[in-house]
Amino acid sequence: MEPLQRLLELATKTRSVPVEQRTNYPQTAKALGLSVGLIFNMMTNKEIVKRTTPVKSILTQSNRERRLQWALGYVDDATLPNSQNQGHAFDPMLHLIHIDEKWFTHDRKTRRYFVLPDEEPAQRHHQSARHVEKTMFMAAVARPR
Repeated sequence: MEPLQRLLELATKTRSVPVEQRTNYPQTAKALGLSVGLIFNMMTNKEIVKRTTPVKSILTQSNRERRLQWALGYVDDATLPNSQNQGHAFDPMLHLIHIDEKWFTHDRKTRRYFVLPDEEPAQRHHQSARHVEKTMFMAAVARPR
């Protein structure tokens, strides 16, 4: 078999397998019916390439406005006492309880796919990159009274 014909055959075979089934060497090899070594050689020869796809957040205009209003709510308009500098200062927030959250996501932020050089992996969009399905652990810290 000629190298060009082999390359065209592998490209056709690769396109027939969904991109989601080509995320690592063993999975790609199994989906294409080839050996892991051949997949590695194809990577080395740039017949297929690795691409990552991050989750892109979609922040709405109302979300932006709410975030800005929340931050501006902690700005003290009074001038700084005992200081040559005049301007705004942030509220020290001593009356607040600080909550620490640890999130464990059920989906990766980026995924790696093996694709042909002229092929693009599917775009992954969520309402927010921070709001993918998750499990959360929470702790609270407050100033001693």
